[in-house]
Amino acid sequence: MRAMVLRDGRLEVRDTADPVPGPGQLLLRPLSAAICASDVHYMDHPDSAPRFVWDSGRDTIMGHEFIGEVVGHGPECSGDFPVGSRVTSLPLLIREGAEPHVIGHDPDAPGAFGELMLVSEVLARTVPDGVPNDAVAVVDAFAVGEFYVRSSAIGPGELPLVIGAGAIGLSAVAALVARGVGPVIISDYSAERLEYAKKFGAEVLVNPGERSPFEVWREVARDSGFRQRRSSLSASARRDCFRTSSDRATSWRGSTPLVAGTEAIQCRSPRPPTKVSPFSLAAARIPSTGTARWTRSSTVASTRCPASAR
Repeated sequence: MRAMVLRDGRLEVRDTADPVPGPGQLLLRPLSAAICASDVHYMDHPDSAPRFVWDSGRDTIMGHEFIGEVVGHGPECSGDFPVGSRVTSLPLLIREGAEPHVIGHDPDAPGAFGELMLVSEVLARTVPDGVPNDAVAVVDAFAVGEFYVRSSAIGPGELPLVIGAGAIGLSAVAALVARGVGPVIISDYSAERLEYAKKFGAEVLVNPGERSPFEVWREVARDSGFRQRRSSLSASARRDCFRTSSDRATSWRGSTPLVAGTEAIQCRSPRPPTKVSPFSLAAARIPSTGTARWTRSSTVASTRCPASAR
């Protein structure tokens, strides 16, 4: 088959071996695939996560956000997905007696950047008629934003701040708007990204090269009638997040600064910080008197006033 092959740190479109479905696996013809930031991380930092398998001497086909058409079955399949079905799946390929392979990040689990790929039938789901292929391919990114907004427990009457208007930041904006939470403040260096965020429903657009997003957040909180509390936290971040080396974000009663799309944010307090991997996907609810670090572009965190202080 033809595929976009990653080998020895380089991408090349060429022929590579056809995948053969094993027991309980479906053979798909990819219909649409999204490019995830983790694909870039995988190329540039092959040891970024234990679950990823890197072998520079073998062909790897990336693409783990996808929709495909069933064109074949391995042994022991149920028949629930006939040939011609449109399906998507969690990006894990299961083989008996082995750890799951991450599709697209493992030479033994080819992804959707090729003409054929494999998925595990037990993880596959039929895509309803009428849903566009491209929409299905970006469901994963929107699911991340939805999950972390839900994990933050933010609700109407609280004030969100989204840092970064990439795919995850935009999905967080969409999830906030769907909940009636706003006005949504979003920060990014890219004017084009900020315009996308506006289309998604963000109302306050901030270029951190011009103003601190935390400063804007405080102003909007005051103008919206939020009451200030004395407790505060100090945050420092890389230039692509806030530009300044440090800033103070005051906690407001009934408000939540919601942070998404960052590369690295560090919250400090008198207690020793807890270190989290730069590629951690864990959300964190940080009380205004607590401490933690949360990282990576798909992280959303919130600082909420303790119930006793409301």
